Formats: sequence, structure tokens, C-alpha cells
Amino acid sequence: MAEDAAAPAVELAMAARRWRSGGRCSSCLTLDEKTTYIAATDLDAAPHAAKKESQRIPPWVLALVAWAVLREVQVAIASGGFGNDVMEYFGYARGWAEGRAPYVDFNVEYPPGALILFLVPLLVGGRARYIKSFVGEMAVFDLLALLLVMALARRIAPESRRRPAIAAAVYLASTALLHPVLYARFDLAPATLLLAAIFLARPGRPWSPFLLGLAGAVKLWPLGLAPLWLGSEYRRAGSKRLLRAAAWIGAGYIAPALLLLPRVGGRVTAFLQFHVQRGVQIESLWGTLALALDRVGLGSAKPLFEFGAWDVQCPACPAFATVSVPLLVVAVAVPQVLALRRGAWSDQDAGGRMAMATCAAAVLGALVTARVLSPQYLLWTCGLIAIAGWGWTRAGLVAAAALTTVIYPVLYPAFIDTRAENHGLALAFALARNLILLAMYVAFVRLLARAADGQHRVGA
Repeated sequence: MAEDAAAPAVELAMAARRWRSGGRCSSCLTLDEKTTYIAATDLDAAPHAAKKESQRIPPWVLALVAWAVLREVQVAIASGGFGNDVMEYFGYARGWAEGRAPYVDFNVEYPPGALILFLVPLLVGGRARYIKSFVGEMAVFDLLALLLVMALARRIAPESRRRPAIAAAVYLASTALLHPVLYARFDLAPATLLLAAIFLARPGRPWSPFLLGLAGAVKLWPLGLAPLWLGSEYRRAGSKRLLRAAAWIGAGYIAPALLLLPRVGGRVTAFLQFHVQRGVQIESLWGTLALALDRVGLGSAKPLFEFGAWDVQCPACPAFATVSVPLLVVAVAVPQVLALRRGAWSDQDAGGRMAMATCAAAVLGALVTARVLSPQYLLWTCGLIAIAGWGWTRAGLVAAAALTTVIYPVLYPAFIDTRAENHGLALAFALARNLILLAMYVAFVRLLARAADGQHRVGA
């Protein structure tokens, strides 16, 4: 039977070749001959199309090559980054390895999950190779983030070959521009864990909320997205599913602390006091506003080094610090409320595109309203905007990353000295960067608001 089925196909192919070799064009054929000719031509062309398709290099292979080359060039030119933070991490890891109890015998400004990240390079490379081992650890998170960005972009638009490639290019460009802090801070770790939590999001499955909690155990900010996870579970199956998701988030957060609780006890939350006491950081929207008002004569402000960073001291700064807290809560909550109204992570949210846009909006809201905006915080947004962004928002991310590096480390000495010649230029760059972040936040919220009203399809 197989031979009988193949015989017409062979005859059609032979007929097409005879007509072509004989010089007969399709306009000279009878209607019956045309039907046979069209079928034969399609059959003859199919293997060539399939062969051409199979010869294409998969986008993820190109992305991996681009990542390897780009990062090698970055590290060769500018080492692993700038700043003293890695040595601070080494001090934490060494103190813990020597038997001292974190939060009790020495102060730590980060949650317990971060301490494990700091300890791994010491265990792997020892004291002499700690910095290289830490850079390698962050490179692993960087590579995982790139692969997750491509996978999530493909999930949003499975029919598009361009979207994963564009998302990868935006991620690589923005993170390359943030090289001074890319591997010299640990912010890639919580950002990557958040992308993994989004990738594994399934109704009733524990891994996604667990990873969200684990990301929050490394650095607290991912916990601000918990309402999206909890609200989507409540919409699907009520309070029982909500409580289960909350339990898994809590389990992810507590898991790293289990190594410390026997010796540390309630002191495991002592790091929060450090952040409560922090002032208005110089690069934040509030800090640049205070410096701008001082420059035009509408106030007085001066940089002040405290809490291991440069803050701004001004008469209005206590009010700025107080107002920033409720504004941050509102800015993070509004995108999540809008998305839950529209059914994020439901059957209406194809590929989870609305959920990813919501995460991008909420993180941007945190950046523009918080009283602290260190340069590495932009790493939180790179993967999310690369996936869920569009046109100018992706360009805005790249521009914000470039401006951030111009501010730190290039113009930072002038930025923290109001009498320096280039202080005005550095301040202008900082204001421009913060306004770009604010504009992107407004754009994402407007997109979600139109989707909630049924006027727009997110990510279309």
C-alpha cells in the first residue's frame, strides 16, 4: 500500500520536470494539466523548504554566542565591575565560615538568602579566588536569565521568531551597559529567580510561589509582587488555593534562614533596621529632586556619606523619606490590581504576557518612588522589560542603563560634590534617567488600565 500511495507523487514530480525541461510554461497547459502541475511543483519544492528551515541556526545558539563574546569583552576591558561591595560580601562569608553568627556577632544588611550567595564563592574558590568565584557565580545567573528571557518571550508569541531574538538583544544590551555593577553586585540572583518563578507559574503548582519567596530571601523586593501570585490563585480556586500559595511563598523565604535560626533566633530580621534608618539616597528621584531645587535656589541640599552610601541631606528630606513609603506601596499595588481585574494568568492572559507586564510595571514603580535607587537596581528590570516591553520602552531601558553608567562610575565624583565643575551635568543625567523610568512606569500602567477596561490587549 505504501508503494501505491507513493506512485502518484512520483508521477507528479516526473511530470513537473518534463514540463519544465520541455519549455512549456504553466499558461500553456490545460486546466487538468495545471492542477497536476501545481501539485507537482508544491511537492517538488517542499523538501527544499524543509531543508532551508533545518539549516537555520536556532536563535538560542546565536544568543549564547553573543552572550559569551560580549561578556568576555566586558570583563577583559573593565574587569568584573566597580565598587567595594564584593569585599563586603567576602567579609560576611568569612565571618560566617569562621564560626561567628550573622546578625548576632556581626551586622548584616541583607536577608539570609544573600548570605548563602556570599558563602558559595568562598567554599568553591577559597579566599584567594573569592572575587573570581563570585563573578563566575553571577555569570551563571546572568546566563540563566538570558535563557529565561528568550523562553518567556517565545511563550508570549510562539509564532514569532523575532520576539525572542529582540528580547535577548535588549537584555544583552541593557545589562552590558550596566557592566560596572553587573557582576560586582548580587542583584542578578533575585532577578533571575523571579524570572524562573514566572516561567514555572502554573495553577496550584508549588515551585513558582516557592521561588518567589526564595527570591525575596535573597533581596526583599520580589515579595512586593506576592499580591499578583496570591490574587491569581484566589481567582482560580478561592481562599484555600490562596493560603496554599502564601504558605509556599513563606516556605521559600524561610528556607535559607533555617541554617541560621538555631544560633540567631529572632535576630534573623535585624537587617530590616538598617533599611528603616536609611535616608534619601542621592540617585533616587527624591535625591535628584532635592539637588535640583538646591541648584535653582529653591532649597538647600548637600550630599552626605552614611550607611555605606551617598545620601542627600536637606530640610525636605525627612518629608520625602516619609512620603516615599506609602507612595511605593501604591505604585507597586496599582499595576497588580489592574492586572487581576483583567484576569492575569488566566485563560484570558495568553502566554502570561499581562502578568509579565505587571511585574515590569510594579518593579518600575518601586524604583521611581523608593528613597534608595542604587545603580544595580536597574538590573531588576532588564529581563522583565526585554520580555514585556515594546518599541520605546525597550529603547528607554537601554537609555536608562547607559545614563546610569554615565552617572556611576564615570561622573560620580562630580555628582557627589555640588561644587564640582561637572556636577550640573551629572545631575542632569540623573534627572533624565529617573524621568525615563517614571515615563516607562506610566506607560505600563496605562497599558494595563486599558486592558482592564477591555480596550487593549497587553503585549499585542
